[in-house]
Amino acid sequence: EEGFHISKACLEPSQNGKVCSVYLEQDNEEFILCTLSPKNLDESLDLNFTATEKICFRVEVSIRWY
Repeated sequence: EEGFHISKACLEPSQNGKVCSVYLEQDNEEFILCTLSPKNLDESLDLNFTATEKICFRVEVSIRWY
């Protein structure tokens, strides 16, 4: 069975001050992978999965309030 690799998480530059946290859900557990912001638009990852693994990615967005 072929697996797959995820090497990077990126934030679109036009998100205007938004901070995004990227989560991985696997086997009823949740892991934060990275936090992206206008000062940190991308984060290198080194994640490998098999074709049979059930995973879910979730993004939580925080907006700066003034």
